[in-house]
Amino acid sequence: MEILKTQNYELFSFKKENREVGYNKVASLKSKLIDDGRQIIPIICNSKMEIIDGQHRFQALKELNWPIMYYVDDAVTGADLITINNTQKNWGMLDYVHYYASLENVTFEALEKIVKEYDEFPLKVILSAIGKKYIKERKIKQGNVEFTEKDIKDGLMCLQYMREMKKNIKVKIINPAIFFFLITKIYYLQEIDREKLFTNVITRYGTENYGNAEQCALVLEHFYNFHSKQYRYISNEILPKR
Repeated sequence: MEILKTQNYELFSFKKENREVGYNKVASLKSKLIDDGRQIIPIICNSKMEIIDGQHRFQALKELNWPIMYYVDDAVTGADLITINNTQKNWGMLDYVHYYASLENVTFEALEKIVKEYDEFPLKVILSAIGKKYIKERKIKQGNVEFTEKDIKDGLMCLQYMREMKKNIKVKIINPAIFFFLITKIYYLQEIDREKLFTNVITRYGTENYGNAEQCALVLEHFYNFHSKQYRYISNEILPKR
């Protein structure tokens, strides 16, 4: 295996299925390279000069205007990306979404587009808004998720509803991941008055203790039933049965 060196950055390209470059990671690598005074680990490319492993190192070296040490290995394929990256830094769920979207998986292409459009919400909340149920992480990792056109359409309406809610709440939201995950659960309950939920939440938010999911569900139940003649036990409907 011959290790080569070049300063011609135009030789290289990124494989579209690799995770997107994180610029905090690049900044950290630049500092480490400067401390070390050299590039220690070569970049791995295939014969097309697509970077299989080391895209963050490449970007850091390019920004430092340093030469690139690399070697070519066609035995390493795109299918090895997850394994290679997990030995350095575990892939997050968004990395898996990007990976399957880049392979032209229609569901993941749509999901990645929504994730970017509604980036103020965690992936767990977005999946709940679209899928109307909890989706296990292993299904994302396996690329085993499907949504219908109606799921997407309903999910976008739910996300827009929550965006407006978030915009109208005047104080900092405590545990936003839990809060909005539960909002998606309430949003899809049968015969729920979404307008009442919206109004009562933005009017009363900040007056209670939110804590964990169970406490937050009880608070949302209280908000929904505020000044109602008939009490609805929402928390029993949205919390997992014990």
